[in-house]
This record gives sequence, structure tokens and C-alpha cells, in this order.
Amino acid sequence: MMNTGTIARPHGDTLDTAFPQDSGRAPGPANWPLVGQSLAFWLDPLNYTLKLQREYGDVARYHVRGEPIYLLGHPDHVRHVFDRNSGNYRKSNFYDAVRPFFGNGLVLSEGDFWKRQRQTMQPAFHRDRIVEMAKVMQRGAQEFADSLHATARSGEPIDIVNPMMCSALNTATRAMFGVDSDEVFERMRRAVPLLLRGAEQRIWSVLPISYKIPLPANIRFNRALRDLDDVVWTIINDRRATGRRADPGDLLDMLLEARDVDGNGLTDQQLRDEVLTIFVAGFETVANAISFTLLLLAHHPEIQEKIRAELDTVLNGDIPSYETVRSLPELTNAFQEAMRVYPPIWTVSRALVGDDEIGGYRIPAGSTVQIAPYLLHRDPRWWEKPNRFWPDHFTKERADARPRYAYMPFGGGPRVCLGRNFAMMEGPIVIGTLLQRYRIKPGSDDGLTEPEAMISLRPKKGAMLRLEPRA
Repeated sequence: MMNTGTIARPHGDTLDTAFPQDSGRAPGPANWPLVGQSLAFWLDPLNYTLKLQREYGDVARYHVRGEPIYLLGHPDHVRHVFDRNSGNYRKSNFYDAVRPFFGNGLVLSEGDFWKRQRQTMQPAFHRDRIVEMAKVMQRGAQEFADSLHATARSGEPIDIVNPMMCSALNTATRAMFGVDSDEVFERMRRAVPLLLRGAEQRIWSVLPISYKIPLPANIRFNRALRDLDDVVWTIINDRRATGRRADPGDLLDMLLEARDVDGNGLTDQQLRDEVLTIFVAGFETVANAISFTLLLLAHHPEIQEKIRAELDTVLNGDIPSYETVRSLPELTNAFQEAMRVYPPIWTVSRALVGDDEIGGYRIPAGSTVQIAPYLLHRDPRWWEKPNRFWPDHFTKERADARPRYAYMPFGGGPRVCLGRNFAMMEGPIVIGTLLQRYRIKPGSDDGLTEPEAMISLRPKKGAMLRLEPRA
């Protein structure tokens, strides 16, 4: 199964959605006191999510820590939550674990405050800004490709995940802060993974974890947060004091220039929260998406060669740029398909402000709804080959025929990820640069790695590759 690239759906491809819909309680497994289905979900969240839809349909109720969760499995239900009735939903309590370092940034803020933030920050993501960011990505991609040369010549396998993480973190540091400092990079490299892992432990624990008890994990988390804050505040205060502008303008410059409808700029606290939200949330998801893409291409040499032929024809040895990425459909389709198979953010959740009805079932106020791109992206109703890596899923004709929200690697609705254009630029730039330099082959006989579902989806046992320099 693995070496052919088949992505298993462990509970079968047939969905039985013919369940009674009487505006009563949604179907689901029996609730165990206090823990509910926490343990079953925690042990295998991806397969448990697929299992729930197969057994109970497009609206399935289960419990985590005794609290009801309603899993939504149809694009129309997602559209209802994200678009048609978005005012009745807010971020769920599961996001509290990341508030210590995201603060009240755009990802977590609500209501009028969020609307004002969104309007203020939108100009920072204008096309001209992305063009300048692409230049930073090109430099990072070239350096990353150069760093792999010795390993490629040796013929030794390499787990691409950690090098890719470091490269993405370095690119993000330059793009966000205009900083090219080994000291700053090293401090961030140490702090950010500790913060992410600490948040993941809090989100996915079977029982709630107190953040205030001086446990070793909490001590490490708080120390890493202080160190990251110290780095970010130093950069912000220096930029405020000196007025020095990065050349070209980085994200921090863009946010310093941002103004709301009343002409007010961001406060220092808002600036800190927004910069860290975009920085931390962005670099790991992009790095994981690229790692998964490279791994899938290694197991599909025919697709890899098709992309390489396109690169040779269009670029003639140049690094992909903002302008040329648009002329590389084979590459961009493969990157999108990798995010279908392994969506970087595999699940999101919302809490109901007032009662609602979805799919004919009553959902009471205060409940949590779960929307899982991992589930939607594997549904045979919307995908011809749901369990295979098949970039032709993203030809224009097929993409136009799918319902909205059958594919949602960047969320959707008013809160769709502002950084989606950055991700769709950085991924092809890095992958295209590597494919021009190297042929990518599997690094072991174990086949495709299993994904690990935490805050983001990442290769559970790494992504072992062999790189062969091209003549």
C-alpha cells in the first residue's frame, strides 16, 4: 500500500448518511462520565474522526472531557457555520491553550475588536507586499537547497522535517522582522518548538491541565514564552525608537504603518500579538506542508518528473518567483493536493453563542462544533481518488465542480487565513528550487509516514528522503 502512495481510509469509502433528522439530538457514541470519548480520540484522532462520520453520518456527537462536540462532515454544514450564520459562533475553549503566546491576535480575537483588526491589517497583505516577501522566500529556498548538497552527494538518507523547519523559521524571521541574526534565530529556534509542544499537550490532554502548577512542562513553557517575548519586544522597541525601516519593508513595518478607519495604529501589545500570531502560526504549517509534498513526490516519481519538465521549460534554471509560480500549474496542483491529503491545520472548532440547527439536528448554545479538513478532504463524494495522491484533483474543471468547503486548508469565511497567499507562494518556491537541483527518492523502505495530529499535522516519524544531484 505505502510505496504506491495509497492513502488508506481505514473504515471504508462508503458513507451512510441516511440517518433520521428530526431536529432532535444528533447521533453518537455513549458518553462516559468526565472523560467522554477523550481517550479514544486522543489515541487516534484522525481515524476516530473518520470512524465517527462513517458510523453516525454528517453530524455526529461525541464528548471530550465530558463536553459535547458536534463533528460536521458536509461542506454545506461548514458553510453554514463559516458564512451563513458566522455571527452565532466564536472560537472554542480549546484555543485557550495558545492564548499565552498568541494573546488577542487576529486568530483568537472576537466581535467588533476582531473586525477592526482585520480591516487594519488587510493592506499589509496587498499584492505588492507579497511580491517583496517572495524575494525573501527565494533567498531562503536557495540557501536551503545549498545546505543539502553535501548530504545529496553522500547518498545518505535525510529526515527532511527538521532542516525544513529551520529553513522556514529562518525565512519567517527575515520576512516578519527584517532580522538576519544568528543569535535571534537560535533563540527563536529554541523557544518556538517548546511553546507549540506545550500548547499541544494542553489541548489534547485527556483531563484539563492547570497552567499554574509549577510542573516541569509548565516551567519550560513559561521560560520559552519569556525568551520569545524578550526577542520580539526588543525588535519592536528598537524599530519604534530608531524608526529604521527594513529594505524591503518587512511585516513589522507593514503593521507599524497599518491604520484603522479612524486613523489609529496598533498599540504595542496589539503589535506583539499580531506579529507572533502570524509568525508562529505560519512557519510550522508551511514547513510541514512542504515536507509532506516532498515525501509524496518521492513516492510518485512519475509526478515528480512531470513537474520537473515543467520547471525546466518555464524557468530554464531560474528560481521560481512571484511572477513565474503562476505559470507552474503542475507544481501548484501537487502542492495543493499534498495539503488535501495532509492538511496542515487538520481540525478547527467553534463554540455556539445561541442555539442552532445543522443537518436537521438541534445544537444547543455553548456546544462546540468541530470542522475537520482531514475528513472533508477524504470524502469520496467530492474526490475521485480520495485515498491517493493525485494532483489532477486540482484541474480547473474538477475544482469548479466541487462544493465550496470540500477543500479548506486555510479555513474559510470572514476568518479565512490572511497568510494563505504567502503559503501558496513559499511552498512552490521551495519545492520548485529543490526539484531543479535534486531528484527526490524515498529514504527508507517503510513507505509513507503516518501523520501525527496535534495543533498542525506533521510527519509522525519524520520524512526520510534521498536526494540525488541532477547532472
